[in-house]
Amino acid sequence: MLTQTDIHYLVGLLTRVTVPDDVEVELGELVYDIAAQKKRDIDITVKHKTKEGVITVFRGIEVKDHSKPLNVSHVEQLCQKFADIPDITHRAIVSASGYTKGAVKKGRYYSVELFHLVSWNDPSVGFKHISFPKEGIPFNEDCHSWEHPPNMAININEEDKALLKGLDLFTLPVCFADGSQIPNCPTLKELATKTSLDSKHNYIKDHVLGKTDKAKFNIPVKLLIEPIEKVCINFNNKFIPITEFRIIGIISFSSIKKETVFKILIRHEELIPYVGCAIAEVTNGDLIGITINNENRDVKIFNIPLNSRLKNKIYKEKI
Repeated sequence: MLTQTDIHYLVGLLTRVTVPDDVEVELGELVYDIAAQKKRDIDITVKHKTKEGVITVFRGIEVKDHSKPLNVSHVEQLCQKFADIPDITHRAIVSASGYTKGAVKKGRYYSVELFHLVSWNDPSVGFKHISFPKEGIPFNEDCHSWEHPPNMAININEEDKALLKGLDLFTLPVCFADGSQIPNCPTLKELATKTSLDSKHNYIKDHVLGKTDKAKFNIPVKLLIEPIEKVCINFNNKFIPITEFRIIGIISFSSIKKETVFKILIRHEELIPYVGCAIAEVTNGDLIGITINNENRDVKIFNIPLNSRLKNKIYKEKI
């Protein structure tokens, strides 16, 4: 369930809850490397500052999610990277796959703190102030989705209809009115799919949620949707405005069983968890969960949205 990007976010969130609110935590910060003479990205940075803004502690954390334990070469490379970035005063590595004995010795020699992100196999123990059932926390998520792909059509002016007659409109490129690209929507097919999902979500929010007579039944709908922003079909560099989407379909109800995953962050050779979390992936692709820690006994709720999870790399994102 968890990708490398998920692990990066998760460790960042677990780090966030162990420090005071006035401490700055950033994912993918660029910090100057004196050897390379350029800025390098650090997976997670933690900055403690005085009231005057002077940094007193600058902690750098590298996060690795390999299929095998980190070996000497892996840790040595990270130790050298830290050594070439003198602004960082405290250094740490988090591994989701463990370390070899040589890697542990290498990290210890260079005073790099080592952490493990591991499965929390018995969530009933580990934290004094909160516990979960050993069997986890299964739950059901009530969902509404299109029973079948809805029938989609668009409205354009009559002159443009004649121009496009006989063409498969859904294969044509689309853009905003100024010619700029629509994110993740190169053609009308992707734009129509996105519009149908957004309109379904809005219909459920406005007409179904909280109404027990509709919440658990299939609902036939006919929607006329005006684009929030002006969008066009780009036909041979002629921008043809789409004035309306017409959507006809059935929104169906289902209840889906979800499982909870438990993770803890522990210092190497320590048995007591440093911080932990319970995570679940919901139908829209978001990760939701709660964090708990033994540092300040806080319990906090978090959400990692799908658009964040889909990033290949995280840069300069404060949390």
